[in-house]
Amino acid sequence: SRDVLDAEAALLRLPARARAEARKGKATVALRVEGDDVVMERTPPEEDPTEITRFNSKEITYSVDADWVWNVRADGTADRATLVIREGNGEKTILLPADGEPRILGPNEEIESLDTEKWTAGELEQRTEGTSL
Repeated sequence: SRDVLDAEAALLRLPARARAEARKGKATVALRVEGDDVVMERTPPEEDPTEITRFNSKEITYSVDADWVWNVRADGTADRATLVIREGNGEKTILLPADGEPRILGPNEEIESLDTEKWTAGELEQRTEGTSL
């Protein structure tokens, strides 16, 4: 339904906003699930977290561990994570990448298959002994 698609789109915008907030505030920003809400909060070291925003949709529930959290550091980097959402009788997995835009994984897409080797432009590739150019 249109409401589900709108809710998914709004949820997919949260990670980009978290990255922007982390860079702007020069502090870690976390997304975490609290009941039926996804909470975005600034988590400066040695201070209590400050809530930035809260996302709630009647269309989506979450299937995550109680301590699930996705942290974005002040430079905008994050660890890769997944967030499983339930809509009606179905489940979808959202990939939250270390960098880049989040996306919904396809029904047959394996999370492990997404681990591709990447090199940062300008870095040298380590080669094994005996390999020549």
